[in-house]
Amino acid sequence: MGFAVAISPIALFAGIFALVVWRARRRGLGGSPMGPFQEMWDPGALRAQIAVEVQAEEAAPDPAPDDRVVPGIRIRKGAAGC
Repeated sequence: MGFAVAISPIALFAGIFALVVWRARRRGLGGSPMGPFQEMWDPGALRAQIAVEVQAEEAAPDPAPDDRVVPGIRIRKGAAGC
């Protein structure tokens, strides 16, 4: 009985944490809840995640003057994914 009482807060915390992480990933909130833990246990993965986020926020370069214009395609400056 004492063992179950001693382990239950740890299991409860792990369950709540897993739920928070699952909801954050499902909603597309990124790795914010996992950030501190990922930094402790796998700093390389955290640096890769930061690099991906930085690249996603970068603006698209301006087209060169000699680039061909393709009918039906519009390029918006600063649009995500361009």
